[in-house]
Amino acid sequence: MHTFEQPYYWLIILVLLTFCSSPEEENSTASGEQSHWKEVEEGHYQWNMGDVSIGVDSQKGGRISTLKIHGFNLLTGPEVDSINYGSTLWLSPQNLWGWPPPATLDRQPYRLISAEDSILHLQSMIDERFGLSFGKRFLPSEQDTSLRITYTIHNHTDSVRQYAIWEVTRMHKDSEVLFTLEEENSLRSVKEKFWEINDSLVVVNITEEDTLTNKMYANGQGWLIYLFDSLALIKTFTNLSLDQLPPTHNEIEVYIDDTAYLEVEQHSPFVKIAPGASYQWQVLWFPRVMKRADDVQKWINKLENGIN
Repeated sequence: MHTFEQPYYWLIILVLLTFCSSPEEENSTASGEQSHWKEVEEGHYQWNMGDVSIGVDSQKGGRISTLKIHGFNLLTGPEVDSINYGSTLWLSPQNLWGWPPPATLDRQPYRLISAEDSILHLQSMIDERFGLSFGKRFLPSEQDTSLRITYTIHNHTDSVRQYAIWEVTRMHKDSEVLFTLEEENSLRSVKEKFWEINDSLVVVNITEEDTLTNKMYANGQGWLIYLFDSLALIKTFTNLSLDQLPPTHNEIEVYIDDTAYLEVEQHSPFVKIAPGASYQWQVLWFPRVMKRADDVQKWINKLENGIN
């Protein structure tokens, strides 16, 4: 009869403790191991953190193609519109180019600079018409399940140029966009209004029946919340003063049309860029599940107190 006093029994126990772990421990280790973007197919990069998955397509303007929470993509894809999908970056103001946006910046391939140290860095080619290029750096944080996006505009000309840059994110209708106003008289639309306002909180309601081409403009306070059922994307960005706005535009814009998607948009400051110089602008994304009725209000309170 053997007892635990014999040395090799302790050795067996030690080996078992070393190599055996619970499923929760294994999942925790595996989820913490991702320290780089994975190329899931040519030019398509993906980052997974818990229930959130982010996809970036370097072959289509370096745009964010997917933002999935529990497997549902909050961004509309090419099955809705073969050109206008995901989240892209435009040059502002729009009257510089009309329509469509410069293909070099919006939808042509970006080259991979690096996908190391958790940062995916992409760079557009130089647009011949404007003599500029865009850079995009995507940095996920598993600590707070966020995505920090650093956009860069490079002036390759020999003269000073003045621009803003403009994040355009295509999302589902039957949803709401919420933000607070900085100046109430900045709230306007091309046609009739499609929002409600309570004190300074603006709630933009968009349904599938909203098919009239229309656009809302407002000077907010550097944040917005997109809400689709219990899923949300919170964005924080530079809070613009009136003298920083690009001509004909505003800090926050929401565009609707007879399409199955809407556009949630923000502008950077309107800045002068010296020859050979660059300007950077950061946007922070927080994908979230709003589990309780008061979760949205809690986020509004945090944002109004300056989370970014």
